[in-house]
Amino acid sequence: MAAPTITGAVSGQTTTSETPIDPFSGVAIGDANAGATDMLSITLSGPGSLSGTGLSGSDGSYTLTGTTAAITSELRALSFTSVNGVPNTSVTTTFTLSDTSSAYGVATYDPPLTLASFSGANGANPTGDLISDAAGDLFGTTFSGGADEDGTVFEIVKSTDALITLATFTGANGANPLGSVTSDAAGDLFGTTASGGADGDGTVFEIVKSTGELTTLATFTSANGRLPFGTVISDAAGDLFGTTEVGGGANEGTVFEIVKSTGALITLATFTGANGANPAGSLTIDAEGNLFGTTEEGGADDDGTVFEIAKSTGLLTTLATFTGANGEDPERSLTIDAAGDMFGTTWRRQ
Repeated sequence: MAAPTITGAVSGQTTTSETPIDPFSGVAIGDANAGATDMLSITLSGPGSLSGTGLSGSDGSYTLTGTTAAITSELRALSFTSVNGVPNTSVTTTFTLSDTSSAYGVATYDPPLTLASFSGANGANPTGDLISDAAGDLFGTTFSGGADEDGTVFEIVKSTDALITLATFTGANGANPLGSVTSDAAGDLFGTTASGGADGDGTVFEIVKSTGELTTLATFTSANGRLPFGTVISDAAGDLFGTTEVGGGANEGTVFEIVKSTGALITLATFTGANGANPAGSLTIDAEGNLFGTTEEGGADDDGTVFEIAKSTGLLTTLATFTGANGEDPERSLTIDAAGDMFGTTWRRQ
C-alpha cells in the first residue's frame, strides 16, 4: 500500500485586503490504493478564512472527504478571503495540507489456509494450542479419533504440509489429551492425557524425536491426582511440572513434578478448597524456579485463587483470592513480565 500524495502546492501567493483568491488551483491529491476514501485536512496559521463546496470546519481548521478526484476538484475551487488589513502593512497566512487514506496503513491478510483436516481416523477434536520447532513444523494433539478413538499426537511438516500421526492413544497408554505438547531442546515432546493409563486417571507421556516412541512417564491414581488438563512445563534441568484438576488427598487437585533424573512423580502441593481447588490451566515458572498458577474454585469465597509454590521452600502460598466482584473461575495460565508482575483472566465476574 502506498501513502497518499499532495502535489502542485505554490508558495508566495499575494492578495489585497478582503480580495478572494484560489490558493489551491494547481494542487492535486493522489492515492494509489484502489477504492480508498481520503480525508484532506487544511490548517490555516494566520488570519483569513476558506469557503467552498464540500468544506467542513471553521476557525482555521477544515476538511474535505471523498475520493481523491472529488477532493482535488473541490480543493481547487476553494476561495481564501483575507482579513481587512492595516494600511502599509502585510500579514502571512500559512496553509498546511495533510491527507489520510482509508486503505493506507491497514493490514491485509490472505484468506485462511487449511493446512490439515481431521477425519477421525487421523484424529478428531483438537483442543490444545499448536507449537512449532525451528524448522517450522507444527505439533499438537487431538482429544479423540485415531485407531482407538482415544486421541492422537500429530505433526504438520512445513516443507510438505503433510499431516503425520506421531502417536495414537489406546486407553492403556493414555486417552483424551486436552492440553498442548511441550518440546525440549532435543525435539522430544511431552504432554498429558486427561484419562487412560492403568487407573484411568490420566498420564504424562513423552515422544522421543529420534525414535518416535511414545513412553508413559507417569500414571495418575487419583491419590496422586486425576484429570491433568493443562500443558506441562519444564525447567532448565528438564524436570516437568503440571497440575491435575481433581484427585489428591482432598480430591481438589494437585501440583506435580516429574524429576528427569529419576522419573519419579512427586506431588508438590495438594489443594484442600481453603487454599484453592481444581486447577485447570498450565503453570508458569520464573527465573528462580518458582511456580505460579490458578485454581478455578476454592479460596475464601470459592471463586478461585492465584498461587505460588516457592522453589526454595516448596511451600504453597495463596497470592490472591477471587470474590466474584473481582472475578471468578480463572481457568488459564498466568503471564509474568520482567518486573515479576503477573497477568491473567477470569472466566466471569458476578
